[in-house]
Formats: sequence, C-alpha cells, structure tokens
Amino acid sequence: MQTLRTFRLTVKVQSLVLFMVVAAAGVAQSVPQHNSTNPPANGAATSQSSTAAAPEVDADSADIPPFARGRISEEEYFSLRDQEVSTRRGISDLMGRPQARSQAIRNMEFHEKVLRLVPQGILPFSGLLQTAAALSWTALGPAPIPNGQTTPTEVAVSGRVTAIAVDPTDANIVYAGTAQGGVYRSMDGGASWTALLDSAQSLAIGAIAIDPATPTTLFVGTGEGNLSGDSFFGVGIYIIR
Repeated sequence: MQTLRTFRLTVKVQSLVLFMVVAAAGVAQSVPQHNSTNPPANGAATSQSSTAAAPEVDADSADIPPFARGRISEEEYFSLRDQEVSTRRGISDLMGRPQARSQAIRNMEFHEKVLRLVPQGILPFSGLLQTAAALSWTALGPAPIPNGQTTPTEVAVSGRVTAIAVDPTDANIVYAGTAQGGVYRSMDGGASWTALLDSAQSLAIGAIAIDPATPTTLFVGTGEGNLSGDSFFGVGIYIIR
C-alpha cells in the first residue's frame, strides 16, 4: 500500500513539472524576438506610421508669395516675416524703451507751449525765438491718395477709416476713427474735419462710441484689429469730453 501511494505522488509531481515546462515554453514563444538583422514587425509599422504622418510640403501656400515658393521653407519665411513686421511696428524699441513715444509727445507739447508764449513776450528769451506762425506746417497732400487699393477698378481714396459714429442728437456731428491717423470730428456733416487726438500715444483707432446719455462724450478704443501688415496695437481707451 505504501509503495502504491509513493508511486501516485511521484506521478503527480512529474505531471506538475511537465505542465510548468510546457507553460514556460508557450510564454517564451509569445514574446517577440528582436535582433539587429531582423527588425520587429511593430517597429516597421511605427516607422511607416511616422512617415505617413509627416506633413506634406505646400507648394501653393497662400502665405508665401509666388516668387519665393520653392526657394525658402515656410519656417524660415515666417521667421523673416515676423522680424520685418516687428521692425515696422517698432516692437524692439517698445520693448527696450517703452516710454520713448510718450516722452517724445511730452517734449513736443512743451515746445508748442513755449512757442505760444513767445509772441506774448512772457519768456525772457522771446526775442531769440521764432514765433509760432513762422514754424507752422502746411498740408501738401496727397488728398486724396490717387492709387487706392480698390478692386476691380483703382480709384482715389482718403486712407483707411476704421470706425464712424454719428451724434444721435445732431446728424451733422460725425466722428471718424482712422487706421493710423487718430480721430476726426466734423460739425457740418462731413464738409470739414478737425483732428482730436494728434497728441495721443497711439493713433491707431479700432472703435469709437458716443455715450448715449451724454452725446458730447466720446469713447475711443485704440489699436486696430484688422488683419493687415500695417495694423498697429493701441494703448487702451481714451475719453473725449
């Protein structure tokens, strides 16, 4: 009886060992083998996927002018364009000397006040300075601009107007905001105009609005939001009373 029990235990142990060997062999076969001569199949699939995801070169990009296509990459073109726009807008000067424009305007206003006082003989050195009338400016034009960017026929234009507001109590009072010329007001329905913001820190106008409760109050939003190469940023909102 003891011999029979020993034989049964031996058979069970051998069966368990055989099962573990077979299971281990199956696991080993399921793991992919990698070597330098035969790259894995999933690696090839990844490579093909990366190749398929690579962006195609746009030979007819609307952002690049026709004469530059095929001669410069989009990355380089956009980089150079950003540098040019920054130069035109004076962004480097603004970052280095953010108060330069406001200081120049204050200096200009100071000199204008001095010139207004000269004819009155208030200043001790009035006799050494020219009078304000001798230093006044005269507009030469063009007015209007002859070669306006209009299609299909090119006609004369007066510049880019970005905003218009009409006084709700008097239709003859009109305000016009310009792309880079500030705000103008007409008291005679547009027959003549007077500049209102020549000394502002930004002459780029994006929006103007008349206070409905007090029509003599005008809100001016500086900075032009139109998408163009010469649309400039602003400095906030001006209130004209």
